[in-house]
Amino acid sequence: MKILLFDDYAARNGFVDHLGGTIAEFRADPALLGWYLADEPQHYGITPDAALRLNERFRQDDPSHPVVIVHSVPNLYRAYAPACDVMMVDIYPIGYQPICVIAEGIKEARTVVKDEKPVWAVIQMHQNIYVPRRGPTAREVRAMTYLALCSGAKGIFFFA
Repeated sequence: MKILLFDDYAARNGFVDHLGGTIAEFRADPALLGWYLADEPQHYGITPDAALRLNERFRQDDPSHPVVIVHSVPNLYRAYAPACDVMMVDIYPIGYQPICVIAEGIKEARTVVKDEKPVWAVIQMHQNIYVPRRGPTAREVRAMTYLALCSGAKGIFFFA
């Protein structure tokens, strides 16, 4: 099993020196898959320029592990694409959108990165925490995973 390490404190506050300490501590860990730079950065005040600065610190201190950003807003993919090695897409449609939006989000991300970077899907396994709607059924999880893979996702993560 591997992890994407997320130093939320440093990323959201722009503390690149603190981030350097985290990188130094964990870059040689065999469980490290990559660095999780930000989750939906636009919601936490991480601008595209700030994300790029954080990415540069990761690249400087650990060029061997990829940097990922998770996005939920397709019209922001392009702005944040330069700040990551892998673009992750988290569109959680169950309860308010058709599941085909998964395919649309993956295709849009692939278009933005021109298939020069991998796009990974984050599949909804939870009830939407912001609105009282149900979580996905096992069949819906399977369908969302299938749609993501058929749309070109190179990796699948499940968010519970």
